Amino acid sequence: MDFTLLKIAYRNLWQRKERSRMVIAMVSVCLMVIMFQNSLWDEMAQQMKKNNLLADYGHVAIFQKDYWLNRRLSNLIQDPNSIERELFENNYIKDYTPRLKLLGSVASARYTKGVTIVGIDVAREKNITILSQSIISGNYQLKDNEILIGKDLAEDLKVKVGKKVVITGQDTNKEIISTAMKIAGIIKANNGMMDKQSVFMNIAVTQKLFKVDKGISQFTIILNDYLLTNEFKNNLETRIGTSNYEIKTAGEIDPMTLSFDTLMKTMQTIIYTIIFTVIAIGLFSILLISVMERIKEFGIMLSVGTRFSQVATIIILESLIMSIIGYIIGITLGATVLGVIIYTGGIDLSYFGVGFSDFGIGHTLMLSFKLSYFTTPLVATVISAILAAIWPISKLKKLNPIEAVNFT
Repeated sequence: MDFTLLKIAYRNLWQRKERSRMVIAMVSVCLMVIMFQNSLWDEMAQQMKKNNLLADYGHVAIFQKDYWLNRRLSNLIQDPNSIERELFENNYIKDYTPRLKLLGSVASARYTKGVTIVGIDVAREKNITILSQSIISGNYQLKDNEILIGKDLAEDLKVKVGKKVVITGQDTNKEIISTAMKIAGIIKANNGMMDKQSVFMNIAVTQKLFKVDKGISQFTIILNDYLLTNEFKNNLETRIGTSNYEIKTAGEIDPMTLSFDTLMKTMQTIIYTIIFTVIAIGLFSILLISVMERIKEFGIMLSVGTRFSQVATIIILESLIMSIIGYIIGITLGATVLGVIIYTGGIDLSYFGVGFSDFGIGHTLMLSFKLSYFTTPLVATVISAILAAIWPISKLKKLNPIEAVNFT
């Protein structure tokens, strides 16, 4: 590159300081907002995926045929060992766990609530779902007479860790079964179903209590690579068949969570387009005014032998210099804002009540950095700067040197 042209472009900018500073400030603010918005939306989407997909069904779940439509104990997987043999050494799978679910109720001394009774394999569940990470009081390990309940459910029942409640449900013979259980732990998973409507107990105890032998409702499966979900589903359907079993992916079970992720990415693209269009228009306006003010100057340069490509390069460099300075300031401000938020413990959403938790978004958003927060805006800024310079250059090109010198 001819650094003489770079020096000329840089000096030209500061002949009109206020104008240049205004453009740099505009670019800086836009990029700071984009960095914050990207981190915020990414964290919201990530929490939704984690708290919804990893709360129950994982990446893929296996059910007995017709269980999804009619969730009765008669539609349980009665021979889980045969499926487990297919899952045990499957290279697609990171881990899996069985679950047994049935509808019932839980009662304290004063209140009764309808719940889903969930039998879990405590050891395996720890590696699969967010349950073990969601303990806010008590402990995760369950004895035969102990359960876990959600924070919201505990508040509704007016109970705490160590208190006893009565679990009631219907067994396979349609007889009502009730038993007293001790609360071992209370969870806060930022998942409406887990926090408000679920009771967790040892799966072996659940099977024995409700007389389902070895029956389970589902296998929850986590894959090594989530992107291979459909490939794994097709592979597993071939191996275990579809006449007796039904295999569902996370997208089929909870399309809202995945569609929200897609919506976030679409919104980010729209915001990017709008903001960088604004930046391009702002740069274009300033450059056009600047070029029109200096037509006589450019005409003299062309008359004394300066190539038009050199004049065009000066204009493009002016646009790029303003944009890059704005990028550096904006990204620095954005990174500083994110750093302060991370250092102070994230964004507290508790002010907005329980609304976010119903969608799987916690009360605290812990923002983070990604390389794309720096690279994508840089590429977009450079493209916007170059595009903004094209029309002012084309206006100048239409004038010959004599017309430019005499332009008023």
